[in-house]
Amino acid sequence: MDRKTHSAAVKDGLLACCISSSKATHLFRGAGARMADAFGVNESQIRRNGRWNSSSINRAYLTGLLRNLMRQLADFPKEIVYSYLPRGTLKLPEELQRVAYHELKEWVDRINSKTAQKTGTVVGFIKLLRSLRTGFLQNSVQMRKPFPDRFIWHHIILGHPLLCKKFSE
Repeated sequence: MDRKTHSAAVKDGLLACCISSSKATHLFRGAGARMADAFGVNESQIRRNGRWNSSSINRAYLTGLLRNLMRQLADFPKEIVYSYLPRGTLKLPEELQRVAYHELKEWVDRINSKTAQKTGTVVGFIKLLRSLRTGFLQNSVQMRKPFPDRFIWHHIILGHPLLCKKFSE
């Protein structure tokens, strides 16, 4: 298959999936390099596999984030790719989650009733807020134990009776 035919086929496929990219044929090379990096493959092996020099791989394909360093600073084991977060098992009542980002449900209702425009960006942003909301509350439960005297725990959300109940469990 020649380059022009390949490029047209990839662009048609991306368009059918509603994905916009100015780098249609290199999109997958970059994604593959970032995925290999995320799974712990060292940079020299990624560079060798893709036939990249050291400046182009860092500039165009990898994120520039030092994953191993970030993992060690976050106190995760150096050799394990996947990590267990104890807070991830902490289930929070929906009522408590509505206290944080209380306008989120209102916006979801607006989108569902079509009074607000539903776009991929809006849907992604709502997912992000839900995740942040849950993570924020879960982290607050975990962080209160080593730092019980901090002023932040007096905030209306962090002092909510349902959240305080989680601290006593």
